[in-house]
Amino acid sequence: MNKVTFLFGAGASMNALPIVNQIPQRIVELIEYLEQDIFILENDKTFNKCGSKTRRDFQLEMIESLKWMQDKSKNHASIDTFAKKLYLKGESDDLRKLKIAMSIFFIAEQAGKKTDARYDSFFASILKDHAQDFPDNIRILSWNYDYQFELSYAEYSNTYDIQRNQRSLMISQQNDHRENWNGFRIIKLNGTTGLINNNNLSKIHLYVQDLQRSRLDF
Repeated sequence: MNKVTFLFGAGASMNALPIVNQIPQRIVELIEYLEQDIFILENDKTFNKCGSKTRRDFQLEMIESLKWMQDKSKNHASIDTFAKKLYLKGESDDLRKLKIAMSIFFIAEQAGKKTDARYDSFFASILKDHAQDFPDNIRILSWNYDYQFELSYAEYSNTYDIQRNQRSLMISQQNDHRENWNGFRIIKLNGTTGLINNNNLSKIHLYVQDLQRSRLDF
């Protein structure tokens, strides 16, 4: 059986998410959306590690981070370029800030929107007798941070639990050194950005994984 590797670049999700040159303007639109009066949060305390901060404080910090990212994106070829520069310069605080802002952006962009229909067609073409019956000879390398694979596959698995779909899809990161690499697998070179709710929402993990795998806990 011939082995086949599919390469998914930025354009693979362009019918659902902005491509690189569209991101700065879409960040502006998200900021304008979040700054509407109907979304202003109250100055009440919420669960967090910094007990002195209110929901409104966190909201303003989030908007400020998006504005900062939008401003930086204008001066670089891409957000990835800026992130690599921060990593090489050892500016870990700004890199962490960028990861959080980028996570918020991609989560907002995908919330409530239909997935790129081409993912649906792709799964329909490769799945065999049932939703877990993947061809053993296929590997997928994806450059994208999004979870279009997971969202589209949800229509086949009948679950919108992204982590469960990731396990079914055998999604790995580039630094995942497993002994058994046989069978179908999706390798996300830059990881995934998203939200994970654990312990009845007592903790939220907001994470984006890139060349330096990390998870940001609040």
